[in-house]
Parts: sequence; structure tokens; C-alpha cells
Amino acid sequence: MTVAAPAAPARLNVFAFPSDTGVRFILLLVTLFSASLFVYRSPFLAGRADPYGPCMARAYASGQFSSLNGSAIPCPAGEWMSATGAIAATAALGGIAFLVYLLMPAWTRWRAGFTPVAREDAAEIIATVTAMADQAGVARPPLLVWNPLSPSASAIAFGAWGRYIIGLHGGLVTRWSTDREGFLAVIRHELAHIKNGDIDRTYLTVASWWAFLLAALVPFTALSLLWDRGSILGEGIRAAALAFLVYVIRNAVLRARENYADVRASVWDGPNGALRRVIAALPRSKDVFSRLHPRPDQRLRVLDDTSLLFPVASSDAFLTGVVGSVAVTNLTNTVAALTLRGNLHYDIAFVAVALAQLIGPGLLLGVLTIGVVGSGVWRVSFALLAGRRVHAGVLRLAIAIGLGMLVGHLLGFQVPGEAGGFDPVRLAAAGLWLIICTVAFVGGMYLILRWTMSGALAWLGRLSSERTLRLATWIGVALAAVLAAGWFGLVVVLRDSFEALLLLQPADAMAKIAADAVGAAGALLGLVLGTPIGIGALMVSLAWPLAAVVGRPPQTATDWRWGFLNLGPQEAAAPPANTLQVAGIVRIALPTAAVYIVMLSALAAARAAGLLSSISQQAGLAVIVGLVAAAVLLQALAAAIVAFPGGAFAGVRGLLTSFVAGWPIAAAQVVFIAWLTGLDVVVSVLTACLVVNCGAVLSLLAGVPLGVLVGRLR
Repeated sequence: MTVAAPAAPARLNVFAFPSDTGVRFILLLVTLFSASLFVYRSPFLAGRADPYGPCMARAYASGQFSSLNGSAIPCPAGEWMSATGAIAATAALGGIAFLVYLLMPAWTRWRAGFTPVAREDAAEIIATVTAMADQAGVARPPLLVWNPLSPSASAIAFGAWGRYIIGLHGGLVTRWSTDREGFLAVIRHELAHIKNGDIDRTYLTVASWWAFLLAALVPFTALSLLWDRGSILGEGIRAAALAFLVYVIRNAVLRARENYADVRASVWDGPNGALRRVIAALPRSKDVFSRLHPRPDQRLRVLDDTSLLFPVASSDAFLTGVVGSVAVTNLTNTVAALTLRGNLHYDIAFVAVALAQLIGPGLLLGVLTIGVVGSGVWRVSFALLAGRRVHAGVLRLAIAIGLGMLVGHLLGFQVPGEAGGFDPVRLAAAGLWLIICTVAFVGGMYLILRWTMSGALAWLGRLSSERTLRLATWIGVALAAVLAAGWFGLVVVLRDSFEALLLLQPADAMAKIAADAVGAAGALLGLVLGTPIGIGALMVSLAWPLAAVVGRPPQTATDWRWGFLNLGPQEAAAPPANTLQVAGIVRIALPTAAVYIVMLSALAAARAAGLLSSISQQAGLAVIVGLVAAAVLLQALAAAIVAFPGGAFAGVRGLLTSFVAGWPIAAAQVVFIAWLTGLDVVVSVLTACLVVNCGAVLSLLAGVPLGVLVGRLR
């Protein structure tokens, strides 16, 4: 008796989620923009390294920036020229790139020797390709061109502005007679590029690279050699590194599109098509950096198991960190330079630009990192729910982003021109501070990505169509980007402020910069932890995953079919069960609050008995501090107990436990402290906010990790 082999699991639908091609294309555009700003500013700053920093330090130390008095500090006039010139040149570069993109179809046809396919020469081929394009859902059938004399058995899809062309080489045309299925498989692959929207992205990528190379990098090199050879070791190395970064991301965009086109074509090709045979016969390139196609064996594995496309690559996370940090450095330098017109004025315009510099870096880093990596976390979360053996690697991604931001910051960092005479202690202190900030970036990114994943796992089990999936994905990504923007903005400001403290001259500016930076950080921390602002952020972060499981019916097997390819009419995809377990959270949180209330009741009884009537003011303050600390520790302990089983929802469950326990604890504490010391209502409310917010922070940083760790060790 022959036993049939088990059926392979249904392939996951990679087209339901943002693709690697799209996110890498966004990375390329941001890299090109920031690299162009750097390259075009350099000729204006030849021989003068960052005069803006020392100018600001002198102004700050002089005390003339104490009020909006319109005072002026002499600064180099070239700074404003460098910013406006760089912006204008970068805009011109974008225009050149778009012009090259429009001209590339004509260039491709001329270079390959393509001529239009006449209907009388190949009427059957034209009719077949037109019918295939209509079946594939391509809005406008592509124009067919060919070169019958070319021996290559391949085709190429190209074009611009919605007018697409498929070029056939002579060897492929021969297959129409000798290997009809092989010919159709190649055509399906090219039509898949059109359907996926690859053509415009591909040729915009290529056009942008050539425009940057010819209109930015070559003139920069020539001017550096002619006018300022001393800058080669500084700006020259940075420009070369940025050009290499653009080149690597360009190739990554071009490689990623091939896997998605293969998968799309395989849906049309069916299980008995020739696509696998055609891919297996392709030559294998050994060059990692310059190759524009994945290896054939990799492409075949993806055809069999599309879940290989769902995890976020560490290289993509690292490049995101590098690109984001480089973009922040170049954009903030350019914005700062716009305020300088020979004299530095402290006025309303200057304050507006300064606020933009404070908000902009966090917003840019948050949107870029979460837009690229956070959308990928949603993708890999679906693969996990579908039972595929993939590794989310949230900690790995957070570390890759942090290291990328460190490299990007070093790549864009410029030593101030008046900062000569550094001693090793200053440089070591600056390096240590940079490492501390990098650890802060990694920690914050890890928590935000874990929260993103928890929200994705909660929502993906309740979505019934690709439309609702896209809506939920972008809402989750937007909320995570707001959280990341706040954290990144705070760390960037602290990092750059203390770097100025350690590196900028004159020395008498340092104490003032340090005092103001520490004061601003303390005020911001107090604003978040000691006011309802922190509670609002906490409620929003909890409301998002909870909204997916409260009052929403679970999916049926039919509802979840959107996540799979090639499902037969009788096949079904079972949706996962919810594992948030809200009832278990309440069972832990309420007894925790009861323990604290019992403790307060004992203290109240002691006061009523006269045991606490004669304590000093200092002792009373110590009692209040002790009560706050006990409340925070109890919330963290409850979070650790709930997080003990581990799992993807450990963080959200621990945070929710702390939040549910925190409110009755805070309410009881406010009543007790008001009765004990007679505090006013405002102070009582702020104390309650402090209890709830600090309990949530300690639960995230210590309670949840401790519970998960103990659970794994048992």
C-alpha cells in the first residue's frame, strides 16, 4: 500500500503586506537626498569645518541668548550660502534624475536594438501576450518590441510613466516554437514586474544613481582635487562612503523585485508550468554587492515557501539606521545654516527653526525606522500566526538599527573647526556618551517593536480582508512611529547636546550647556511621568492591541483566506486563537491592589491610634516616598507574574496588569496622603500620575523581563 506524501502547506500571500522592494526604494530616496545635501554643501565650506558650532557656543557663553532681544553674533556668511546652494542643487539633481528616467526607455530600445513587432510577423505572439496581460489585470497591454538577431533567450520589461514595453530577444522568440511553456513562463515573469509596479521604481532607481554619480559625485571629486585637496581625507571619505551606501541600496532594490515577480508569475503559471525549470537554468552570479538578481537556488526556495520573504533582514534594519542617522545629520546642519546670514540673530524665526531641529530628528527617525522595520514586523507576525517556522528577531532588529544609527552618526559627524587641541580624555568621554546613547536607542527600539508585534498579533487574527489589513497595518505603524519619534527625539537632543559639551570650544560655554541640557531632560521626564500626559500615552499604547480583542468576533476560516496563495475552493486557513487572556490579567491585578490597600489601611489605623501623630515633616515625606516606591514595586511584581509564561503578548499583558492595578492603588494612596498631610488636589493628582506612570515604566524595564526570564529558566 502506497502512502501519499502530506500536502505542502499553502503559500503565504506576500502581496498583502508592504514589500521589500517598496521599503528599500524609500531608503534609496532618503539616502540620495541626504547624500546630495552633503556633497553640494562641501564646496561652499572648503577649508572650514562646521563654523556653525563654535559660533553657537560663543553666543551661548556670552549670555546674549537669554531673551528675545534680537542680539547679533558674528558668524560666517558662507553658511547660509551653503544651505541655499545645496537645496537648489539637490532639487536640480532630482529634475535631472527624472529627465533621465523619461529618456531611459528610448536608450534601452536603442542599446538592445529593439524594433516594434509587426502584427504580420508575429500575430499569434502579440495576441497571446495581450490576452495574458488582460488576464493578469494589467491596465494597458505592453508594447512588444524585439531583436530577432539577439541569441539571448530572455526578455525585459521597461518603460516610463505608465507606458510599458516588453522587449523580446531572438533566443526567446525561438522558444515560441521549441518550448512554448518556457516562453510563456518568461512573459509571465515580465508581466508580474508590471503588475507589481516595479517598472517605475526600477528605472527611477537606475536614473537616480546615474544622476547622483554624474551630477554630484564627479563634480565633487573634481572640485576637491582642484581647489581643496586637504579635504579628501575628510569630506572625500564621507562622500565615498555615502556613494557606496547609495550603490548598495540601489542593488538591493533591484534584487528584491525579482522574488516578488517570481511569486506573482507562479500564481499564473500554476503547479505544472515551466517557471521553475526556467529559473533553474539561469546562470549563478558570485558577486554579492554588484549582482542585480538573487541566486537561482534562492529564487526556487522562495517559490516553494513564500514565508522566506516575511522576516525583516538585519541588513535592512542596519541600513535603515545608517540612512536615518545620516539624513538627520545633514538635514539639521542644513536647517541650522539657513538661520545664518553673516550675523546670528536670536529672534522668533531662529526659535522656530530651533524647535524644528528639536522635533525634526525624532520625527524623521521614527517615521523611517518604523515605516521600514515596523511594517516588516507586521509581515513576520502573520507568518508566525500562520504556523510558519520564521524568526521575528525583534532584539536582533533593534540592535541592527542602533548600530546603524551609530555608524551613520559617525559618518556624518564633523569635528568643529575651532575645536583644536582635544585631549584624549575629552574624546574618550564623547565616545562613552555615544555608546550610552546607542544603548538607549536599542532599548527604546526593542520595546517599541515588541509593542508593534503585540498589536499586529492581536489584530491579524481579527481581520477579514486585505483592505482592513492595510488600514490596520498603517494605523499600527503610525502609532508606533509617534512613540519612536518621541523617544528618538529625546535621545538625539541629549546626545548632540553633550557632544557639544565635550567637544566644542570655548570651554566657558560647557557648564551652561550642561546645566540647560540636564534641566531640560529632567523637566521633560517629569512632564511625562508626573502628569496625565504619560497616562494618555499609556492608555493609547494599551488601547490599540485591546481594541482588536474586545467586542470583536473571531475570524472564520473563510475570512482568513486573504493571507494565502493558490488555496483551492475546499481548502481553509484556520485563524489563530486570541492569547491576550484579559481575565487572567484582572485576576492578578485586583489582588495586587487589594494588598496595597490593606497596607494603607494598617497605616491609617496606626495613625488613628495616635502612633503617627508626632512624626516630623522629614519623616512624613519619607513615608510618602516609601508609599510611592511600594506602589511602583507592587505593580512591577504583578507584571512579572503575568509575564511569567512568556509569549508574544508578555509585554502588553504585563503593562496592562500594571495599569489595571495602578489605578486603585493610586486612588487609595491619594486619599491616604491627603488625609495624612493635607495636600491639595493638584498635588494629589500628580502623585497618582506618578504612581501609575512609574509603575508602568518599571514593569516594562524590569517586571516583564524578569518574569519572562524566570519562566524560561524553569
